[in-house]
Amino acid sequence: MIKAVIFDLDGVISDTAVLHFNAFNSAVEEMLGQTVLFEDYEAVGTLPTTGRIKAMATKGMIPNEPEKFKDLYDLKQVYTYKYLGDAQADTKLQRLLINLRTENISLAVASNASCKFVNEILDRKKIQSHFKSVIGSCDVDHCKPNPEMYLETMRRLRVKPEETVIVEDSVTGIIAGYRSGAYVYRVESPEYVDDRLLDLVRGFK
Repeated sequence: MIKAVIFDLDGVISDTAVLHFNAFNSAVEEMLGQTVLFEDYEAVGTLPTTGRIKAMATKGMIPNEPEKFKDLYDLKQVYTYKYLGDAQADTKLQRLLINLRTENISLAVASNASCKFVNEILDRKKIQSHFKSVIGSCDVDHCKPNPEMYLETMRRLRVKPEETVIVEDSVTGIIAGYRSGAYVYRVESPEYVDDRLLDLVRGFK
């Protein structure tokens, strides 16, 4: 029997991948005087911004100047909130979460995004109250593909991996999900987070 569903954020609850790229690219352009190719940005995977900066610098995609990494991170955050705009309440997702809770399913979010950004998105979509646990990159020592945040979420919810479904879209997140021992439900985008997930959960009963 499934007792918990854990959602990733970017690409699952909110389609914010392009927003993060634009914010990162604007920060790099302002501070380092160059632009970043989207292919290069994606090539390092769905890392937190601090990890992405180090990975891209190591690969020569941006200048490897560690003394500027902290300022680059801070500037990226400024642009992220500038581009975020007014996220709309998601009535379809709200309805799905209510239906899952009606099935006595505990809900959680675990994301490589910053804790501030995760909570901001959940607040703007008016869905934060549905989740018993919310974990961002600041809450763990190791982000995905390490399974730590999924294992910590299961600990908080007091469920076992075999009682848990993880909803993911990225390769990095899917690897973390499988490493945690839970079931992994892959979606292409937030559009696919719908009643099919509810049917899947009910199918385990």
